[in-house]
Amino acid sequence: AEDGIRDVERSRGLGDVYKRQIKMSLKYTVLLSCLIIPFIFLSKYLIVWIFTEKYINSITVFKILSVAFIISLIIEPLFLIAYSLNKPEHLAINDVLQLVINFLLNLLLIPLYGINGAAVATLISRILMSIFIGFYIKYMTRPQIVEKLI
Repeated sequence: AEDGIRDVERSRGLGDVYKRQIKMSLKYTVLLSCLIIPFIFLSKYLIVWIFTEKYINSITVFKILSVAFIISLIIEPLFLIAYSLNKPEHLAINDVLQLVINFLLNLLLIPLYGINGAAVATLISRILMSIFIGFYIKYMTRPQIVEKLI
């Protein structure tokens, strides 16, 4: 009985460790994201300055993909937690789902919006998979689940 109590206490402790790790990681990735956001607003000037007027049509795509990048940057530490839970196969499933969603959205959006449709498809698939991994980590770091993992 004491071993069971210790396991529950240890699993709660691990759940707390994961939560602290998530908060610390998010603090840094959100801060880094805030440093990147001004480049989205300055993208017109930066693209023209670096690549000339020839690439002015790429500004919208750059802005959309920059938002997708920021989302990935914020969510990436959650993937490391899934690895620490010894569940890399769940991350592989997440990646395959993201690929399928992106592919299907590309089929739908590229004929309608061209390159901007491809960028929006990438953004939507990143948002959906970020939501998925967020719920997954929230579920997997509950004490009763962590208890089963140890």
